[in-house]
Amino acid sequence: MFELSDEEARVLKYLGRELARYRFARNERQADFAAHLGISVPTYRRMERGCSRVPLAYWLRVLSVLDHLKGFKTALGLNATDAPRNTPTNLAQRVRSVHG
Repeated sequence: MFELSDEEARVLKYLGRELARYRFARNERQADFAAHLGISVPTYRRMERGCSRVPLAYWLRVLSVLDHLKGFKTALGLNATDAPRNTPTNLAQRVRSVHG
């Protein structure tokens, strides 16, 4: 079974606390904020607790709603035009360009 390191667990707990702090600052209930994010209340509660079983896609949604996705992408060295390199569309375009 996969286990997080202590540092990874601390980061998730920190993210959960920051998420709760943001929600409190907006004076929103968990149910309302979960609906705003488009996720279930149980999933949102797990996020606030820093649960490691929450899919990354939900955290990305939070970053997007909180307008922090750009900073996350910058930290990863991505920009707005970056796309996965081996998507079917990209591969088809590369094949067409090679075989003309």
